[in-house]
Amino acid sequence: MMKQYKGIGASKGVGTGKAIIIDCSCPKYEDKRVEDTDRELGRFVRALKTYCNNTREEIDFIKQTIGEHESNILGGHIQMTHDPRLQSELIRKISEGMCAERATCEICDEYIEQFLEADVDFVR
Repeated sequence: MMKQYKGIGASKGVGTGKAIIIDCSCPKYEDKRVEDTDRELGRFVRALKTYCNNTREEIDFIKQTIGEHESNILGGHIQMTHDPRLQSELIRKISEGMCAERATCEICDEYIEQFLEADVDFVR
């Protein structure tokens, strides 16, 4: 059975074949007020380092199996995590007592909304 999906294309034309559908909803987490914000910030930093290390391994694998050009998208993901504005917003929310997961989901949702409202197709 073939399903049809519509979205913003990366290039003109029609593509057929296997696709991976990624669930973009935030993961389930325990939304609790954080008392020890320094500990929560440390937990967030460790998780971010783990994410970046795992993603670098995926980049290497994709470079070897598919090609360097195709691996660049994941490099962009790592670059986004190092954005000073993003980091300062995360640190602020966590320092105010928000758990790292909720802070990340809220900020990412805000960014998604800004991108969707952009006047330039490239950003959307």
